[in-house]
Amino acid sequence: MRRKRSSISQLSMRAMTAIQTRKPTIKMHSWFICSRLIIAPAIVCLLIVAMDCGGVLDRINGPSLAMAKMVIIVNAGLPGAQLIILTLKSKGLSESASIVARVYLPSYILSIITIAAWSSIGLMISVPREEGTTFCKR
Repeated sequence: MRRKRSSISQLSMRAMTAIQTRKPTIKMHSWFICSRLIIAPAIVCLLIVAMDCGGVLDRINGPSLAMAKMVIIVNAGLPGAQLIILTLKSKGLSESASIVARVYLPSYILSIITIAAWSSIGLMISVPREEGTTFCKR
């Protein structure tokens, strides 16, 4: 049992050393930004369109449905919360917090563009047209 504990603690020490010495790379930035600002909201939009066109959302009527769809789409396109940085700092992991902060900064800068784009797509999907038709029911 003691051997297992020592090997686990050695592995965790090695992992922490690797995390602390690693600097965010372009590949890490690209994956983080793409997954959070493009891929996740695209999946949410596809699910909302599939549910709306498939009739799953027919039981919900009124302007609250359009607003709910819009809120869900915009919320899916927002960058992650910085609460993780505060949590890491409070636990004494300030080097890890600085690495995470360096990854979050480009995400917040690029989110200005992606939030506008996902808001436009959300409006096209959720708001009924003047003649009363929706995205799926023309």
